[in-house]
Amino acid sequence: MTNIFKRAMKSSRVTAILVALSLSVVSSVALAFGSSIVAVGGLQQVEYPSSLMVQYNGVNYQAFPTSQCAGIPSYGADTIKIWASLAQASLLSGKNMVIYYNDCGGIHYINDLVLQK
Repeated sequence: MTNIFKRAMKSSRVTAILVALSLSVVSSVALAFGSSIVAVGGLQQVEYPSSLMVQYNGVNYQAFPTSQCAGIPSYGADTIKIWASLAQASLLSGKNMVIYYNDCGGIHYINDLVLQK
């Protein structure tokens, strides 16, 4: 019985360590996104000439292919095109969209867009 108990204790320690590491990764991702807002009823405006601008309740959120501010990551053109498609779907369907963003220099920089069902 003691061997089974020792193995169980070792596996529970490993599980606890893995859970702690997972939570630290999740919390660092949440910190990287900064803030979020749910655009209830969809977005009001979407513009995509070379950069992406989405508007909800009169507030603009933007994404650029190259970083415009220190600490704000760059996103490739393909990522911005996908976000533009998701934003247009929200605009046309009226579905909710979660906008994850960081602020820098008075601009809301998009980190991710999630179209809700």
